[in-house]
Amino acid sequence: MRRSAPQRLLDFYVFSNLHIALCAVTACIASCMVLGIRVHPDVLLVAGSGTLSLYSWQRWLGVKQKENPDYPAERHQWNYRNKSLLLSFTILGALVAAAGLYSLPLITWKIVVVAGAVAVIYSAPMIPFEGKLIRLRDVTGVKVFVIALTWTLVCVWIPFSLAMKTDTSSVGWELNSQAFVWKWSLIFFLATVALTLPFDVRDMDFDKGVLRSLPMIFGAQKMTLAAAIVVLISGILFWFFESRISGTSLPSGMWRGYFLWSVIAFTVVLKSNNRNEHYYSFLIDGLLLLLPFALLMS
Repeated sequence: MRRSAPQRLLDFYVFSNLHIALCAVTACIASCMVLGIRVHPDVLLVAGSGTLSLYSWQRWLGVKQKENPDYPAERHQWNYRNKSLLLSFTILGALVAAAGLYSLPLITWKIVVVAGAVAVIYSAPMIPFEGKLIRLRDVTGVKVFVIALTWTLVCVWIPFSLAMKTDTSSVGWELNSQAFVWKWSLIFFLATVALTLPFDVRDMDFDKGVLRSLPMIFGAQKMTLAAAIVVLISGILFWFFESRISGTSLPSGMWRGYFLWSVIAFTVVLKSNNRNEHYYSFLIDGLLLLLPFALLMS
């Protein structure tokens, strides 16, 4: 069936990884809001372009390795039709990220290198195992946690690392961020796990015979319910941690906005079984676009 022009435009925006790159930018902004630190354009540039590069490279690599070329999912067929574009975005994103990283301090470079290395090992067969090389994502049950760890490094610790070098003259910032960064990292990690698990459910047929994901082990319905509960737990934890921080510049009541976001995410994730491509790649990922606006409601 021929797709309309608006449908093709949406496909391009989502499947080319521009959408997920923008989600990384807004997640960084949300972290800055929570931690009470300034939003630095170079950090957003590195996070967005780096995400675009790594996601495009992962999909280009899958095409190059001819992973399930006949798999009927629209996103998968789009990758095969647009492999040159994916390679172009991989290179362009890497160059822009390098340009943005140039002016950032050494500690930020280190975090970017760690996050990038994890992402590369996740996608490329580089781990020796039983006489062959495997990807990190092939290890049973670790896929969602590796993704969540990478996102936490990029969207929490990259903004925080720059603030450590530039904002330490602010007593309020020191109290606020040092008291909350580890707690926010846990909250963000749990939220990312919750938003990633539905994709494992979606990809069960694609991953069959290649790797064993959590939905394959415990069942799709149980993992969908678990993901919804985890994102709601992250909202409760935000309230629990924030209500116990006193004498800081953290805006009082920010937990209300985050909790509202977690309730919305709970509903979207809970209803994610057997949905179309854009429900996952546009709507579930797009929940991160809503996060800064939810926090502003506090």
